[in-house]
Amino acid sequence: MSGAADPAALPSHIKTTEEEVRFKWENDINFGEGDRSDGWTYLQPQKKPHGAHFGPELGLAHKLKLGGVENIAFSKIAMGSTSLYSDWHPEAKDGKCYYKRMITFVKESIKQLEDNGHKVSIKGFFWMQGESDGNNATRSKAYEPNLKLLIQKVREDLSTPELIFVVGKIKWPKAKKMSVVNQSIANVAKNVSNVRVVETADLAAIGGGNHHFNAESLYKLGERMAESYLMGK
Repeated sequence: MSGAADPAALPSHIKTTEEEVRFKWENDINFGEGDRSDGWTYLQPQKKPHGAHFGPELGLAHKLKLGGVENIAFSKIAMGSTSLYSDWHPEAKDGKCYYKRMITFVKESIKQLEDNGHKVSIKGFFWMQGESDGNNATRSKAYEPNLKLLIQKVREDLSTPELIFVVGKIKWPKAKKMSVVNQSIANVAKNVSNVRVVETADLAAIGGGNHHFNAESLYKLGERMAESYLMGK
């Protein structure tokens, strides 16, 4: 999830930057040039042609810090309007096969930190995706096995067999098979170790025909992801 909400819409007491949290991103290159950071920087809103925006990372960082997590670094890669069925599928034959790009992006991000003297340990993978799969009967039906495969391959490719996956359920009115995708997420969490689910049914949209989560809901989504990650730790 890239996130579409304006950080200026957050309550004034919420910080929109965290200089002690390292951050590197690449967003929405499937729409053209997209937006990417110049290597590692600090946690902050990102920019699109239409203005500043953010994803779950702000609330996620805040809640992780409250939970005692230190030395946080987020490597974020997100592409809007993409499906797990084709675009993110580890064995995709069509689409853009962003899975390979994602793994390369993460590995390069880690190497950059290590080259600067940091010891890196991958602790969590946060996944908020599925709206495009929920638009189609074939894609939604395949979501459960595809999500299982994604988790398996990420753990293999990043050499992290017990990596914690935190997966948000989708909320998208145009996705007629939304319930199928969300049930698939719940099934995977039940049957695959170290997979945790975040509920989103009560989160609000921007409105005015824009179904993306609004600023407060995006922040809350991040907090819930952190709470799920911290469970049992």
